[in-house]
Amino acid sequence: MALVQLAFLAQAAVVPELAEAAEGAAQRLQEPLAVRIAYAAQAGELPAHLDAEHEAARLRLLLDGLRLQLVTTPRQTSDTWALAVLDDHLAGLGANWRPENCSG
Repeated sequence: MALVQLAFLAQAAVVPELAEAAEGAAQRLQEPLAVRIAYAAQAGELPAHLDAEHEAARLRLLLDGLRLQLVTTPRQTSDTWALAVLDDHLAGLGANWRPENCSG
């Protein structure tokens, strides 16, 4: 699946009709991420000041990069490595934050 996506994205870079479809696919991935991040912030699982759309974009880009590395450098990367990078990113969203530190 990742190879198909990479081939599609390569074509989308040079075919305007495909570029629009690629942008739509990226947005369809980002929207539920933003909803989940906003929910976590409202529930006190993440800092309330986080910009859910911005963080969803960062997460989507990280996922894209991890997928690219897993496909193109399989001898240097692994699923375990990718999950550790993802875990570090997610932990960093709430690093040093506690609900009791909120001023609101």
